[in-house]
Amino acid sequence: IKDKDGVLVGVYSIQLPPEFERSIEELQPECDLQAIAEAFEGAVNVAGLGRPADADLEKPLGCFKGHSAKSLSSLIDDTLRTGYPAGNTANSVADPYYDIKSHAVDATCAIAKTVEHLYKTKGYSMQQIQQPDEQVYTEFKRHMKHELDFRGASGRVKFSGNNRPNALSVKQVLQGKEVDVGLVHPNGTISWIGNGTTNAFWAEEPED
Repeated sequence: IKDKDGVLVGVYSIQLPPEFERSIEELQPECDLQAIAEAFEGAVNVAGLGRPADADLEKPLGCFKGHSAKSLSSLIDDTLRTGYPAGNTANSVADPYYDIKSHAVDATCAIAKTVEHLYKTKGYSMQQIQQPDEQVYTEFKRHMKHELDFRGASGRVKFSGNNRPNALSVKQVLQGKEVDVGLVHPNGTISWIGNGTTNAFWAEEPED
């Protein structure tokens, strides 16, 4: 409905083929932007935090020299908006999905660090790494799952099997904007921000 700056994007019902794309108000007049916004008020969402804890935001990142999580996030936002190099509208992104941007760069870093381990520590050649046999591939997975551990743009990057334990952000829509109201830590404890969530917007679901 709105982008991260609160600018109206719109409400659309998208169907295939493309010529059926049109605003949902044309299909359901009562389902206009104001009605949807009112229904969304108070909604709660729990998702990956996507950044380090506040105390770590300014700490240097191992993969991106000269950058902290905060400065790298700002650089990514600028590059998505202006394209690369700056001014190249061919690869600028009008409406990016900001919640996963830091995970994408950390995934690149995880692969780079694992390749570095194979090359420098294990002594494999670049050709062996590019065309791995079973032994090299097994070592790749083993290192990434059990040894890889670094400070990333999205927080600590360390896997537990196929999972990556990390904090979850609790957000609630208040006055049309998503607001951080709590933090679920990897150990399961919850830290509420202010008074946490509010149920002031709860209402009976309308009958069909």
